[in-house]
Amino acid sequence: MAIINGRYYSSVGQYSPYTSLQIQRYQASQANQKFLQTTTAVIDTMTTANRNYVSGMGDITAKIAIQRIQSESAASAAQATNFLSALNTVA
Repeated sequence: MAIINGRYYSSVGQYSPYTSLQIQRYQASQANQKFLQTTTAVIDTMTTANRNYVSGMGDITAKIAIQRIQSESAASAAQATNFLSALNTVA
């Protein structure tokens, strides 16, 4: 059985039913393997994209929380300063 450019050629004309079935099984196996490789690549890409998205959202949420804490801290400090200055003017 000769293989030329990925195709099978018989030197005697037609293949036997068994050989034809073996060729079909091999070709189906190759197609299945290619499909699995492509599917795995897509799944890996989607997993990486999802991981990056979740990580990015976590970073954004953390930055917003830090800004909120800083603004609340600044407001509390200003309120404390006003309270202390009010105490100093009364005394």
